[in-house]
Amino acid sequence: MNKISHTELLWKLQETEKNMTKIKNLFQNRQSLNDVEEAILQLENSKGELQSTEQELAAAKKELRHLEMEGKKIAGDIQENNEKLYGGEVTATKELIQMEKKLKQLSEENSRIEDLVIQQMENIENIEKALQEKKEQEKEQQVV
Repeated sequence: MNKISHTELLWKLQETEKNMTKIKNLFQNRQSLNDVEEAILQLENSKGELQSTEQELAAAKKELRHLEMEGKKIAGDIQENNEKLYGGEVTATKELIQMEKKLKQLSEENSRIEDLVIQQMENIENIEKALQEKKEQEKEQQVV
């Protein structure tokens, strides 16, 4: 009977070890699955950030176009006022003084707009750099 007991015990030990191996494999598979799920979440977050940055870039470019259009309008107004002022159309002193004030205001506004255009261009450049970095990060995440 002892031989059968040893044999049975040995067989049960082998079955237990097999079961332990299966459980370890399942655990490793589960851990791998968790890693994959985490990577997918990171990739989705990166895509969301990428889309957000692209939208921010589009809005910044739209604002730049708006500022440039406003600058062109003011430049046109300045040219028009210069033509009136120095073209001899206006001869009244008060009107000339008002036109000079208006011209000065337009010039100041034009300078302000030009400064805003430069700031917006720098902003766009920074956003484009960030966008490029995020695209590279996304590519790296997709490879992993």
